[in-house]
Amino acid sequence: MKNQWKGFTLLGIACLLLFGCGDTNLFKSVADDKSSDAKISAALEDINRGNYAAAIAALEQMDPNDPQVKKYLASAYIGATGFDTLKLIETAGNQADGTTNFSDGGIFTTVNDLLNLGNGTAEENMALLTKNIETAKKALDLLAPSTSDITSLSEEAQFQAGLYAAVQTIYITEFILEGQDPATLNETEITTRVNTNFAANSADLERSLSLVVAGRDTLINNFADPSESNDVQDSLDEFLRDIGYDDNELTASELSAYVINNK
Repeated sequence: MKNQWKGFTLLGIACLLLFGCGDTNLFKSVADDKSSDAKISAALEDINRGNYAAAIAALEQMDPNDPQVKKYLASAYIGATGFDTLKLIETAGNQADGTTNFSDGGIFTTVNDLLNLGNGTAEENMALLTKNIETAKKALDLLAPSTSDITSLSEEAQFQAGLYAAVQTIYITEFILEGQDPATLNETEITTRVNTNFAANSADLERSLSLVVAGRDTLINNFADPSESNDVQDSLDEFLRDIGYDDNELTASELSAYVINNK
């Protein structure tokens, strides 16, 4: 398994691992013989087409312990929140040097555009964020149950959970800001909202960020030479540093600084 992700871009890994990227013939060789594989193949087609509700309806009826079911059902849950992971990577992660970066200055603007948060009231935004947080939690619970030891999970599950946990972190942060676009808030307003709402959401943030760490560490463990890295690991590392979790602890002041620096 070593070096299986060496040289891949974040877009490439997300494409291969999470979505299939149009490879609707992935299970063609066995689809005619095994009904479960045929259903998974059909669900993958739905995911690629953005028909997340149909994919969820089919996959939820299948064996939840099947790794393929977990992978694609989790992907469908994230897709159902309206969050296009590949679009985020493309629009928010393109840096001048060609690397991909979760902590790009346009992260909140991109998320707001993807979720249409800019078109609703604060109350409507909060309702949407609440729904999306609950749906994303289903994906994380499926891949990395809170009762399990993260390190006991498969490498694919750890990475996928880590990537989706970064998404969940942004959702929770937007929720802490009470559904307001950070770009419309000044530093005092951001700090006030974070200080008011941080404690109630700190446990969820902690869980999400610990999964991001596990996803990053999975990539590190796949390099034979510890000095090697790729843009995926670098992106997750920078995300953790920018949000202040490089010491495995997040404070309200660190989250405030992250929002202020990235709005």
